[in-house]
Amino acid sequence: MTSSNNINKLELEDLQLTESLKKITLHKLIAEKVNIAQMLQRDRRSEHIQVCGSMLQFLKERNLVSEEIRRRLVKGNFCKYRFCPMCQWRMARKVCREVLGRLRTIDEQHNGVALLFLTLTIKNEPLTELNSTVKLLSKAFYRMQQLKQYKDAVLGSIRAIEFLGDNTEAGECHPHFHCLLVVNKSYFKSRDYINFEEWTSLWQRSLRVNYRPVINVQRVKPKGKMSAIVAAALEVVKYSVTSSDLEKLSKEDFQELDRQTRNIRQYNYSGELKDAEPTFDELEDESLWELLEEEYYQWSHGKYSKRKFNSAV
Repeated sequence: MTSSNNINKLELEDLQLTESLKKITLHKLIAEKVNIAQMLQRDRRSEHIQVCGSMLQFLKERNLVSEEIRRRLVKGNFCKYRFCPMCQWRMARKVCREVLGRLRTIDEQHNGVALLFLTLTIKNEPLTELNSTVKLLSKAFYRMQQLKQYKDAVLGSIRAIEFLGDNTEAGECHPHFHCLLVVNKSYFKSRDYINFEEWTSLWQRSLRVNYRPVINVQRVKPKGKMSAIVAAALEVVKYSVTSSDLEKLSKEDFQELDRQTRNIRQYNYSGELKDAEPTFDELEDESLWELLEEEYYQWSHGKYSKRKFNSAV
């Protein structure tokens, strides 16, 4: 993989690392369509979820050198609920930036690394068994990390959990891991290389099951104008449940999903990726930006309208 210094402004824009009213509007509309608050019914969290992102405060600023105008979101009444489409998107962006920073650090330390996507699954289970199944998956992943073949090949990893599949039956769950593995750039031509059948055997051994679990493994490559590092950071921040999957759930199944997934971590780092301090671009000189205006927006009738307020949100 080429040096992480090749990550340019266009790629960062693709990462959506800056707030924009247009993007927030899109996810607010998705949230209204899914209507999680209604599925939770009388749960005390419903009210906060219902009004999530309804009030926003931006700072409108101008660069004294380039005359560029920017708007920064500085406040908003976000609910931070795990399955809220708005907050899932915001969390994914935050994690994406952190993953990118950690990958940059490791890439520089090793003078280039390679990346693998590894998907690890288990047979579907009843939704009422989701929590215990995730614990089983986590223990299996830990066992796999202790195997010599894995330790010789993998420098570090981040894994994300997803709870449902595209065609999961009602009343069932399909928890699986999306893993990003960091390996040496010589991995594919070295004795440490692990082929598909070997990965399947490693996972079956770690799961301690008598069937061949479904897995997928592939090398991360540049995507369009994005470097492999950027493509990897974007891909790994999977939502625990997509909006389209949420819409398919009955109220009863959603409430069970909510109960089963409490206290389950969405992302887990290990190895060098866990220890790496993120490397970010040099921060802009904030003294070059002057405040033009504080802007306030309120959500009403499917859109944000600019409002005037005497105090912050």
